[in-house]
Amino acid sequence: MSITSVHEPAWLREARSRAQRTFETSALPYWDRTEIRPFDPSRFGAAAAPSYDLPSLPAAAAKKGGVLCDLATAAAEHGDLLQKHLGSVLPAERGRFEALHMASLTNGAFLYVPDGVELEEPITMGLRVAADGALCAPHMLVVLGEAASATLVQRAEGGRGCMLLPFVEAVVGDAARLRLADVQNYATDAVNYTSRRGVLGRDSSLEWVLGDMGSRVVRANTESVLTGTGAESRSLLVFFGSGRQHLDLALTMSHTGARTDANMLTKGVLKDHARSVYRGTSDIEAGSKNCNSQQSAKTLHLGGEVRSDSIPALFIDEYELSAGHAATVGKVDDEQLFYMKSRGLPEVEALRLIVEGFLNPLIERIPIEAVRQDLAALIDKKLAGE
Repeated sequence: MSITSVHEPAWLREARSRAQRTFETSALPYWDRTEIRPFDPSRFGAAAAPSYDLPSLPAAAAKKGGVLCDLATAAAEHGDLLQKHLGSVLPAERGRFEALHMASLTNGAFLYVPDGVELEEPITMGLRVAADGALCAPHMLVVLGEAASATLVQRAEGGRGCMLLPFVEAVVGDAARLRLADVQNYATDAVNYTSRRGVLGRDSSLEWVLGDMGSRVVRANTESVLTGTGAESRSLLVFFGSGRQHLDLALTMSHTGARTDANMLTKGVLKDHARSVYRGTSDIEAGSKNCNSQQSAKTLHLGGEVRSDSIPALFIDEYELSAGHAATVGKVDDEQLFYMKSRGLPEVEALRLIVEGFLNPLIERIPIEAVRQDLAALIDKKLAGE
């Protein structure tokens, strides 16, 4: 059952209708360095529902009011919670593709962790788009109450020939701790507009662990809004572009609360004819005194006709703070590669060792073993040309 069935509540049906009207009247956004024409929804079929492989929530958490289910179940059994939070972080009014996402929403995952409840083990879910050539809008909604904690891992794949609009909304309550890993390996001919956004309360923390490996064209935006005093957020992003992939990846830390702390670390690899665009933004608003916001992005070229653009930015309206950014781009050292090959290593194995040496310092900082293993396996496939 999807949330577009006859059991869809009136408020959700109306929200989707409003979003459709917003989409129809909104203008195309302007994107520099990324062509918007592939994201024309008229080139794709009707909205199709993604499928989720959801585990059971631990019994102790469920007894205290915790919820883990698909959006259809959430709409039927937890309507008040869903109505309060769905679209609160990524409203349809934010832009044309946000409106299209809400209008096309057919299914998703909902995690609610009540005040004081801590999920000790990571929750791993699978997301698969089985339809071909369709428009698909997966949605993950995560709500953590005060002093709650959770680690959530999403593995996404499929979507052959599709236009994908995967969204993640995170509401992180005061003193709550959320670690959210999202690794996508969608089909190599998919068009992918991803939006992830979290809003943080006082003394809370949100850690993004991101792996962008699949899709033909990707435009991904990940943002933490540090509203509460003492909130902190970190993002660890790994990407690998091959073939003719185009990866446009944006990370944003928006500081609105005092004594907030943010760090963005990105490493990526390009081969063949791939292109990447990294956009890192620290947005520090007036009143965000004594905050800290840092970012670093490094890209490695493995030859071929690759191109990468790094666009770090600081927007500062406060004077008592610490902020900085760094971005580097480099290619494989020909002498190093020659030396390794002269010692009997095949070129593919030599490149694998070089890539491992480049990416491992970041990957080893990922505190989830399963995600480290997933990324290592996907990187090996990329190097092998799969």
